[in-house]
Amino acid sequence: MDPISLTPREYYWNQIYPRPQYMRDNFNIDFGEHEQRRIKEISAWRKEFTKKLDGQAIEKEASFYVTPVEKISPTWEAALLGKGNFLCIGLSALQNNPSVIVMALIRREDSKKPDYHKLINITKSKKIDINNKRNGVDEPFLLVESWDYINSDKIYQGVSLEKNYFKNLISETLSVEDNIAASLQMPLISSPGSIGSVGGITLSSFTSSSKFSRELVKTFIQMNPPEYRNIPPPARDYEGVSFEYLPGIRLRFADRPYSTNSVMEGLPDTSYVALYEKLSKRENSLGEHSIFSNINTRFGTSISNEWSDLVKRFTSTEITVPKELDEINEYGFANLNKLIESLNVSMWSKIVYAHNLAPSFKNEDKDALNKVVLRLRADFDAHLSEIHKDEDIRKNVIDSMLGQRFQLKIMNLTSGFARVDNGGKISESHFSKSRDLTLDNFVGFMKHERVERLLHWVIKKKENKEYSVIRETITNNPGLNAQEIFNIVKNYGVPDLYKTCEWLDWMHKKGLVLYNADKRYFWLP
Repeated sequence: MDPISLTPREYYWNQIYPRPQYMRDNFNIDFGEHEQRRIKEISAWRKEFTKKLDGQAIEKEASFYVTPVEKISPTWEAALLGKGNFLCIGLSALQNNPSVIVMALIRREDSKKPDYHKLINITKSKKIDINNKRNGVDEPFLLVESWDYINSDKIYQGVSLEKNYFKNLISETLSVEDNIAASLQMPLISSPGSIGSVGGITLSSFTSSSKFSRELVKTFIQMNPPEYRNIPPPARDYEGVSFEYLPGIRLRFADRPYSTNSVMEGLPDTSYVALYEKLSKRENSLGEHSIFSNINTRFGTSISNEWSDLVKRFTSTEITVPKELDEINEYGFANLNKLIESLNVSMWSKIVYAHNLAPSFKNEDKDALNKVVLRLRADFDAHLSEIHKDEDIRKNVIDSMLGQRFQLKIMNLTSGFARVDNGGKISESHFSKSRDLTLDNFVGFMKHERVERLLHWVIKKKENKEYSVIRETITNNPGLNAQEIFNIVKNYGVPDLYKTCEWLDWMHKKGLVLYNADKRYFWLP
């Protein structure tokens, strides 16, 4: 699995030849709308700042990127020492461009000092005029007395988002069905998560490796601002440039985007093993972590095992697209290019607006959540009744789909739909939309050509009930011993511990399971 990489043009969505970020100087052409707002805002602040008298407090707060001073001459050091013992830093409107600069000082005895290339909000400061008598240069410096870090996406805020904007955009450009457009938008919208659940939404599809599917995943990653991606900027921009602000003072401008609360990761042409590794790491994430993936699946040696894996994997992510990504439209790259052509850096502000909506679950939402899960259980039961006629086997299969974290996935989807509606409050309709999308995708999944072909053989083959429930139990609960396995499977018709051990011994001889030194069992993929 090769990681996604972006060219400078792709990384910054430039419509002209993308120059290094620090070389941009044409306000109307080179800078995005969010950058233009920043430049105007900080320029106005700096103008008022320069009017202040030496030692006068600055009333208005302002946010800046902290820019390292790469070199300072002895004459400037002497001039600064005449005012006190200070650390000299640069403050910039933009992280990667010297469009608006303010020189700043922090007392060296202060225990709290900001990291370079991070965004801070200055809440208390004053002006200090520094005169370099050796070279005859006067420069106003800002003495930073109090500051706090702020979210890295702050610079994009200030743009609203129309209801269903992303779904409509995807539907119009890619010409896909309603449930596919609704599915593809969800990792972009993401979810703030809830108690006991990491935020973000993971989407998967079982898709053969292709250039189109890879480009689609890459395009959706590009729709996020750099601060939300896990892809570094071009090397030239990450390294940056040494910039002479004044004779004797050089600053280093570099593009070092960082995430404080959200990330979206693309996994083209991956496997379930690799995806599960990412999902495991995601559980330990802070903030929101979305994943857009396509899974290059392959048939196993056992039809029943293959079906068991597929149906369980349907609910292993918040969303499973019931089509191969190559199938989502008949025009292929023509429609994908329509989507790409409709995008620009203003899209980043819309994404950030959505991520800053924070719908949260209340205690009264628990009943609605439980109701949706029960309805989905009934939905799955109805659609699986012709495949698994034995009620115990069918119940065991559905239990494997509705694992421990299924409720949390529905909660993430529900809060995501609240964001889609441009609101901060969860309602009954958002629970209904989560159920409807999950069910629509499951129906599409059952009608997928590959699944239908597989189900033909599953239905034709006589199913051994005891084998099925033991297999599902080990798959869903790896690391159980024989007694613990029996405590579960006895509810599905396995008569006693002796029979359970006979099955475990047979499965081990067939190479279907392995066990460790403590005789704890694991199903082999």
